[in-house]
Amino acid sequence: MALRELETYTRNSYNRNVNITYVYQVTVYLDEDTQKKVMKRKVIGKLDPDTGKVIPTGRKKASSSSENIDSEYKTKYEDILQKMQKQEEHSKTIHTQMTAVLKSMAVRFQEISRATDKAVAEINRLIAMIG
Repeated sequence: MALRELETYTRNSYNRNVNITYVYQVTVYLDEDTQKKVMKRKVIGKLDPDTGKVIPTGRKKASSSSENIDSEYKTKYEDILQKMQKQEEHSKTIHTQMTAVLKSMAVRFQEISRATDKAVAEINRLIAMIG
């Protein structure tokens, strides 16, 4: 699409929802393929109602905001890392406790198994005596 710039001007647009007048730079192009006009606009800033001057809007300096963002992410990362370490310690404690419970249950099961074997042997002995 081949565009040829025809004119550029500024235009104010009042937004009554937020009670702010925005200032736009409007550029009119001619699409040479279709012979139709194309308008593109870009916000320049807000209009100060007291002074009538344009207050630029746009991105803040990348360096300061990226440092703040890096600092925030570092803090969040350290918090998450601490939580994960606490969870890992808790998991190890639970694992140790469960291992101890399972060992004691295994010992008790062996005791019950031996007692059951003795009882079965005694019952078999008594049956042999009767029969």
